[in-house]
Amino acid sequence: MLTTRLGSLALLFCIQLSLVSTDLAAEGLHIEKADGKLVITNDGKLVTNYYYSDKAPKPYFFPVNIPGTEISFVRPLQEPDADGKYPKSYDHKHHRGIWIGVEKVKELDHWMEKHPTVNKDIAIEKTTGDSVSFTSSNEWQDEQGQPVLLESTGYTIHANGLWTVEITLTPVEDKVMIGDTKEGFLGIRMDDDLRGDAGGLIINADGLKGEKGAWGKSSAWVDYTGERNGQRIGVALFDDPANFREGLYHVRNYGLFSISPFGPSSYSNAKEPEQPVILSKKTPLKLRYGIYIHSGTAEEAKVAETYQQFLSK
Repeated sequence: MLTTRLGSLALLFCIQLSLVSTDLAAEGLHIEKADGKLVITNDGKLVTNYYYSDKAPKPYFFPVNIPGTEISFVRPLQEPDADGKYPKSYDHKHHRGIWIGVEKVKELDHWMEKHPTVNKDIAIEKTTGDSVSFTSSNEWQDEQGQPVLLESTGYTIHANGLWTVEITLTPVEDKVMIGDTKEGFLGIRMDDDLRGDAGGLIINADGLKGEKGAWGKSSAWVDYTGERNGQRIGVALFDDPANFREGLYHVRNYGLFSISPFGPSSYSNAKEPEQPVILSKKTPLKLRYGIYIHSGTAEEAKVAETYQQFLSK
């Protein structure tokens, strides 16, 4: 009888401990591994998943939710039809949530997924709190599956929707050239109802508006928002002035939104000379950008103030 009671008490204690642990995990930001992806939550609500298995030609984030909600602002992923082709309405299938890639890496294309970016390691540095962080180590490979470029990207995600993205690119050979191209680098695909041609608003730190005003230009930040169910939601990209070259924004009314330092000639429609970048094994290229996911307009979301917060991190 005593043994039965002790067993019951032990079971009750384990259940209570499990409930306490679950409650603690649900408080604030939390990150954990789960079957080829990282699952990031805030107070139990999904923030995003980071997919890094070899089932996709590159790692990417999907969905990406507005803070405090489970409303994603990135375009849903779509599977190909039975014949292996994507519907015509699903343009640029390589635009997967949020991702990193660039064209013209030693004549390879890691933007349009003609060549794979393969994850080799995930290191979680901070699992809970008012921010979480991890580092993704990836190989940019050629047709034979041999690494050409090593990418190590550290992500820190804050509860207010600010992400810091710190990227290091190291060539496997002594030197590797990235050509002058507009197809890159840190990319986001806006959902269809938030696009500029669906009434979305694009504005940069200098007050220039729309695709025509912001495309191909440098700016401290660009904000891209649209309305859904009467609420304005969206995202801003931040450029760090400490980068080796100012970023230029590939921001389109059809929903593409990216920043890249690799295309001065391409973004100026050849008004500037081509400026390829030679990466050296001895001095890896380090780049830092910010992503700020928010509701409200740029002014309401205090994008300019959050940019200053990004700089101080």
